[in-house]
Amino acid sequence: MKMSLLSYLRKRKIDKRVKKFSTTSEYKTWNEVKSVLLLFESNFKEQNDDVRQLMWRLQDEGKKVSACMFVDVKVSPTMSRDNFVVLDRKSIGLFGIYKSDTAVNVVENEQFDLVLDLTTHLVYPLMYFMLDVHATMRCGKVKEELEVSPYDMQMEMQMPDFGDDEEAKEKYNERIEIAEQIIKYLKMIKK
Repeated sequence: MKMSLLSYLRKRKIDKRVKKFSTTSEYKTWNEVKSVLLLFESNFKEQNDDVRQLMWRLQDEGKKVSACMFVDVKVSPTMSRDNFVVLDRKSIGLFGIYKSDTAVNVVENEQFDLVLDLTTHLVYPLMYFMLDVHATMRCGKVKEELEVSPYDMQMEMQMPDFGDDEEAKEKYNERIEIAEQIIKYLKMIKK
């Protein structure tokens, strides 16, 4: 597959950044995790009920939950708040590096026990955000595009074979499945 010059330069830049980055290799059990940052990509309609429900469930479990969403539009109608950062094309630079004040504030002033990357492919603004944020542990799905993994724990997932069951295909949500699998493994860790 041919890659545009910009894509090639973005990939080289993120690969260099990931290679310099060192994972913490400090694992926490699910009970030790107090604060969680969710990273996800939104569609143009910004209907993310699945992520919202996940956030509420984590809050019900006593976790402090923040989120960072990337939507590939010029300006998102959704506003950033203290615990919810919205990145759109206006808030990122040429290489995908965020430049919004809210994002910079979170990176400089927040500390997270766990960063859950719910993206199913490489999303440059979210990857830069994840690399810069202060976190004890970073988890996500394997990104084939990267030469080196930035995660302390990564999942290699494939879509289940649903055969002809169209209803099951529609109900399957890969980004929530990523979160469920990582949480399941963290609950299995014993110290």
